Amino acid sequence: MYSFSATQEMDCCPDSIWKYLADPSSWSLWDERVDACHPPNNQPFAEGCTLSLKPKNTDETFELRNITLDEFKSVSFEEQVLYGTLRTTHSIVMLNGDGQVRSAVTSKVELQPNTSENPRLLAEFSTITSGINPALLGLKKCAEIFENHHTPR
Repeated sequence: MYSFSATQEMDCCPDSIWKYLADPSSWSLWDERVDACHPPNNQPFAEGCTLSLKPKNTDETFELRNITLDEFKSVSFEEQVLYGTLRTTHSIVMLNGDGQVRSAVTSKVELQPNTSENPRLLAEFSTITSGINPALLGLKKCAEIFENHHTPR
């Protein structure tokens, strides 16, 4: 199994982050790789739902299955890719600070290969994971802007 994770601290509460993680239609706002994402037939975003994700610069659409959902804490998706099963988990934790509201999001991507014989496997996994840090920075920006505009002072 191949695994990659990255963590980004943010100056906002978990609710502000969850607003963007739990709304697939907003993913294109914070992840520059996403053109559109939505559940088919307007089904609710809930554990076990399926999402259609269309990356930018391609005509392909991928099917993500929301396999776990722990509101305001974590969400995991699974998709079948050419070389195996890709699982992505986003986890949110509240950080203790000196009176400042801070949170951290960790994104973990795991690839369970369906074969160990493919020499392109590591290169493909590297391509997939190269967008994680920019996506986390985009999520940070959106959540912090939301927090600053919607939190009473």
